[in-house]
Amino acid sequence: MIDPDGAAVGGTALFRVGSRVADPDRNLILRDGELIRVEPKVMEALAYLARSGGRIVSREELRREVWRAHVVDEAVQRVISGLRTALGAPDAIETVPRKGYRLVEAAGPIGAPAMRGEPGRDRRRLVLAAAFLAGVMAGAAAVALWPAPIAEAPPAPPASRTAAPAAAPSPPS
Repeated sequence: MIDPDGAAVGGTALFRVGSRVADPDRNLILRDGELIRVEPKVMEALAYLARSGGRIVSREELRREVWRAHVVDEAVQRVISGLRTALGAPDAIETVPRKGYRLVEAAGPIGAPAMRGEPGRDRRRLVLAAAFLAGVMAGAAAVALWPAPIAEAPPAPPASRTAAPAAAPSPPS
């Protein structure tokens, strides 16, 4: 299972698709901090496309590997459409006319570099974003916890250090 931070909970075989995390055991995709539940066939198609390593997968191959039975093209198209919606990126899966589908986004197991693209690029972005967010939060906390200036009472007039002049003795009458 995945928690909202993208960490594994339990012993499931999570994998990444671009910046998203997929949990095939629970049919969940973590996208932008939101858990998206998908139909089992949608998750099976995503997992199969992710394992394909970026190659074109024919409709017939998808039917054979995901459905393991004969299904109509509309069922395959519906699953691919649902997958594009769940990923939040219509261009994440390329339709190759008269050939099939290809997962354009880099995919791979959690903790391993993506199979395509610049290795570690997403991780660097994540670390930079986390560092920036931590800095913003630390600044906000410092402002919130900074003691407010204490209003001071106006200074009292200085006390005279000299005694009042003694009254002169009155002349004898």
